[in-house]
Parts: sequence; structure tokens; C-alpha cells
Amino acid sequence: VCGQQAFRTEPRNVTVRAGATALLKCEVLRASGTVQWVKDGLLLGPHRSLPGHPRYTMTGDENR
Repeated sequence: VCGQQAFRTEPRNVTVRAGATALLKCEVLRASGTVQWVKDGLLLGPHRSLPGHPRYTMTGDENR
């Protein structure tokens, strides 16, 4: 059955101590495009290491 892409797991707000790692989990069903993160209206881009933003990284299967 075909369908539109949708979140299987949506990111949720997390609270951590200063300097600690925050992990935001996200999973997309039927992905049909490039996954990109946006923070405060700023598009961070589709790359695993985000140029200009060394504190942010994406992990997981690049092919999904």
C-alpha cells in the first residue's frame, strides 16, 4: 500500500543540563525526500555534519 510520508516517531522537546547531550529521535515512514532539521526557523540542512553548526549532528541510516 502506497501512501504519503509521515512521522513514525516525532521529535519531542527534551531538557538536559548545560554541556550534556540531547538526543532528538525522529523516524519517517515512506520517506520520499531528503530529511532536514529546522531549528527556530533556520534550515540546518540534510548533511550528517551540519556546516556552521558543530554542536549538531544527525545519526542513523543515510539511505532511509
